[in-house]
Amino acid sequence: MSASTTEQAGSAIYISRGTGLIHWKELSEGWVGYAEQTGNTFVIDPLSRFIFDCIQTAPAGLTQEDMATQLSDVSDATVTEDLPNRITLAIGILVGAQLIEISTLEPCTTQ
Repeated sequence: MSASTTEQAGSAIYISRGTGLIHWKELSEGWVGYAEQTGNTFVIDPLSRFIFDCIQTAPAGLTQEDMATQLSDVSDATVTEDLPNRITLAIGILVGAQLIEISTLEPCTTQ
């Protein structure tokens, strides 16, 4: 992730890119995915896969804080001092694989 992306990370919302159907194969070191719509093949680690799955099920997207909360709900073992850095790394992997995109726009609310 670039310096400007890292600076915006606290307020950014991460959303799925609408990749369509993804075929997954689990490997000992992570996951291989093939996105039918784009024809992209990628390898991601288990944390990145978990975060991607969380983002896909959140229509309005997730912040890094939301991701950390969901991780802590699953397992206290994942909540370590370096969790924010690991989430940032996972986001970079998912952006690089063109699975998610970053939105710094606030969601619209109706009055």
